Amino acid sequence: MVHTHTQALKILFASGSPKRANAVQVSTSGFQYTIHAKKEVIISAGVFHSPQLLMVSGIGPRPVLEKQNVPLISELPGVGQNLWDQVSFTVLNQVDTPSAGSIVANPNKSAEILQQYYDDADGPYSSAAGYLSFERIPKELRENFSQQTTSSLKYFPFDWPEAEYVGAGFGGDNFSTIGVFGGVLTAPLSRGNVTINSSSMLDPPVIDLAWFSDPADSEVAVAIFKRIRQIWDSDPAKSIKIGSEILPGVAVQTDEEILKYIQENSAPMWHASATCAMGKPGDVNAVVDSRGRVFGVEGLRVVDASIFPFALPGHPQASVYMIGEKIADDIMTWK
Repeated sequence: MVHTHTQALKILFASGSPKRANAVQVSTSGFQYTIHAKKEVIISAGVFHSPQLLMVSGIGPRPVLEKQNVPLISELPGVGQNLWDQVSFTVLNQVDTPSAGSIVANPNKSAEILQQYYDDADGPYSSAAGYLSFERIPKELRENFSQQTTSSLKYFPFDWPEAEYVGAGFGGDNFSTIGVFGGVLTAPLSRGNVTINSSSMLDPPVIDLAWFSDPADSEVAVAIFKRIRQIWDSDPAKSIKIGSEILPGVAVQTDEEILKYIQENSAPMWHASATCAMGKPGDVNAVVDSRGRVFGVEGLRVVDASIFPFALPGHPQASVYMIGEKIADDIMTWK
C-alpha cells in the first residue's frame, strides 16, 4: 500500500539493546497515525530530509539532539554532515541562431513545431538538451592555482574532471536567442551540512551548502569561468555572437571581479549528496554500512543519494539507480 500526501514524522523503536526500528509515525492531512513494519523501516527521503528524519528520531550528533530535546537513540556525529554540492554559474551572449526557447515563444512558430512533435516526434520539443562536456582544468589555467589548491585537488583521482560545461539557449526580447555556457564545479572541496532547529519534521531542516568555504573551489571556479570565455571566443562561437557579452559583461576582468560575480550568481545543480555517508564500523563520520543499514540500531536503512560517501564528478542519477538496485538486492537476500 502506498500512502500518498503523507508526511513521515518520526521513526519509532522497540525497547532493547540495540534498539530496533519497528514503526513510523506519519501524518496525512493533519491526521497522525502509526504504520508498523513487519521487517525493516527504509528511509528514502533524500539528501536533506533523510538526515532530518534520523535526527528528529534520535539518531545523530548528540549536541544537536540535546539542543532540541530529542531523546538519544544512537549517537552518530556524521548524520547531516559531509554535504557535497556542485555549484553552477553562466556566461551569456546574444546569438543569431534560433533556440527552442525563442521558437516556442514565437506564436507564428509554436503551433507548427508542436504539430511537428505530434506527427514525427521531432523538432525543438523532442530535444533533451544534452549538450554537456567534462574536463580537468587545462595546464595554462592550472598553472595559476596556488600551491594549496594544487595539493588539495590531489584528493581526487587523476581521471576525475573538475569542470562541466553546459551549452543552452533561451528566448530573449523579440524572439531573439540568448546563448548560455554554464560552468559547474564537479569536484568541489567545500563541505556543508544539514541540521535541525526543532524536533518536528513539519519544520524545514537547516541547510548550509557552504559553497566556496574551501578556497580551492574559488580558484577552480575562476578557472572554469575563464575557460568559458575561451569557448565564447572560439571561431565557431564568434561566428554566431551578436554584440558584446551580456552577463557578466566585459567590465568583469580581474580574478576578484570574476569571483564576486560567481559568488553572487551561482545556482545549485541539484546534485547534493553524502549527508548520511556510507562507511565502515568505527568511522566517526559513517552513518550506514555498505548495505544501507544505520549504525547503532537494527531494522533501519537509508537508500538514496545521501548515503554516497562522496559525490561522483558527473550527474548522480545513474548512481542513484545503481545504489537502489544494489540495496534492493541486499534486502531481498537478507535473512
